[in-house]
Amino acid sequence: MRAFSSSASSPVRRLSPRIPEALFLFAVVFSPLAFGSTRPWSTAVVEIDLFLLFAACVLRGGAEGGGLVGKTLLPAVLGLLLLGVLQLLNPRSSLGPASLLPFTAAETATRHDLLLWSSYAALLWSAPQVLADRDARRRFAWTLFGLGVLVAVVGVMQRGQGNGYYYGLFPVREGGPFGPFVNRDHAGAFLAMSACVGGGLFLSRWTGLRERRASSAKIDLAAAQALLLFVLGVTAFAVWDCRSRGGLNSFVLSLEVVSLTATGFIRRPGPRWTARAILFAAGLAYALFLVSHPIYFGDLFQTPDASTALRLSFYRSSVAFLRDFPLWGTGLGSTRAAFRYYAEPLALGTHLMIDHVHSDWLEFGLEGGLFALLALGAGLGSFLFAILRDWRRELSFERRCLIAGALAAAVSFVLHEAVDFCFRTPADAVAFLSVLCYLGALLGPKEPVAGRPAPVPLRAGAAAAALALAVLCVPPAASWIYLRRMGPATPAARALLAAKAQAWEQTPETRFQLGAAALLVAESAAGAPARARLLRAALPDLEAAWSRAPLDRRYNAFLGEDLDRLGSNADAGVLLRRARLLGQPLP
Repeated sequence: MRAFSSSASSPVRRLSPRIPEALFLFAVVFSPLAFGSTRPWSTAVVEIDLFLLFAACVLRGGAEGGGLVGKTLLPAVLGLLLLGVLQLLNPRSSLGPASLLPFTAAETATRHDLLLWSSYAALLWSAPQVLADRDARRRFAWTLFGLGVLVAVVGVMQRGQGNGYYYGLFPVREGGPFGPFVNRDHAGAFLAMSACVGGGLFLSRWTGLRERRASSAKIDLAAAQALLLFVLGVTAFAVWDCRSRGGLNSFVLSLEVVSLTATGFIRRPGPRWTARAILFAAGLAYALFLVSHPIYFGDLFQTPDASTALRLSFYRSSVAFLRDFPLWGTGLGSTRAAFRYYAEPLALGTHLMIDHVHSDWLEFGLEGGLFALLALGAGLGSFLFAILRDWRRELSFERRCLIAGALAAAVSFVLHEAVDFCFRTPADAVAFLSVLCYLGALLGPKEPVAGRPAPVPLRAGAAAAALALAVLCVPPAASWIYLRRMGPATPAARALLAAKAQAWEQTPETRFQLGAAALLVAESAAGAPARARLLRAALPDLEAAWSRAPLDRRYNAFLGEDLDRLGSNADAGVLLRRARLLGQPLP
């Protein structure tokens, strides 16, 4: 029986362990360098890579359970995915009657978010298996730190050149980027995590001084540490230079909290309380710095600056939003479709579009209700509690330092999420989840434990499902590419490109672009009959887009314009007035 079992699983067992590790590191490296993977094409690449990673780990016969991550974080994400599936089965407008059942106000966005969260679940299942090997953990930590150094250097140089081009090649069209990141706040979150992990590596290497007896070897190590300290300083400087106040304050606070906790490892009371006094003085000095430079916390206690005032407006509106949809939210990814109805005039008058409310934790509640908040909060909270408990029991100085660095990275990101939407940038999400898996692996068994693999048919089925999900990632990216090309095109060419986008994926945006193209062609049509025919041809597509996203100003404006030209003045007036109230400028 044993011989039969071995022969049945040997073909997939021969899959090299370097393949899953390569796929894992590809996601870690590619996602920040591809502009944070915020564009649909780069998001699709990351999703496909993570699904392939899952398939490779499954085919290798990954261990069951997944350790601490599999017991805490993974069930929380699977619960959120279950909620998303239930929401997708019940699409409806947020302006309609209240529903006690889960629903989504943005069917397309929820479908896309389900794919993205599924890839994150694949990462949480696979990464602990990759990082169970000590050498793999070391390679990941150095890769993440090296990426942070690269982003820091590119970002500082890019700012010095006016911040007009990514990599000196691609023009910056909007926003405030830093390095390859489109959003400087999200760059700050990534740099803070990288610096914390690098700090753990720096401290852990001091154990080599005791192990190396030759003076020359100690000198070499000291020189390497000096160089590493300089590079750490460059990364820490970039956290400040990227002008992310949330990133800077979260970074400093996480270092303070983790360092104070780490003083418990000092056995002698005198040095222990001396270290605590120094850390307390450093924290007090930073607090005095903030008091003397209130701009670094947005003049919160005086007259808030524009960015802080806008965030506070979002937070006030979110409270009213949560009151109306407390249990299940309005659907994963639905903030853009549903939030505008609750936005204050300040937000509507100054913001081109409200995609996010600048707080991941609030946005989880808006889109998934109390269920999402409780699931994610319980999963992350129980994970961090277990990490802190086991860290205090760790005896190895090297592992204590590595855990401290990774823990500071995780705490920094969690704090930053309270005032920004860093998790919505796939590069930050992949780095954060990878750091959590790294933390779990550091406190796991010293050597990989061979678990009992699932039966081959089950593994093959799971791998096939992952590959099917990878295929589903392609249509949204292809559709977006065609929509992206519509900007400088003529009305006739826009209609052709919209039809190709619609062929890849039917969404409210593709239906709207089809109708808008017909409306634009109608303006140049010769003769009233031809013009009326084109106006009527545009109507079904514009109505379909508006019915699925009634709070989009463009959809209201173009449908109102079409109805007005067709003579339905009363209906057109309602739509055009709503378009003006929504406050989003036309493209």
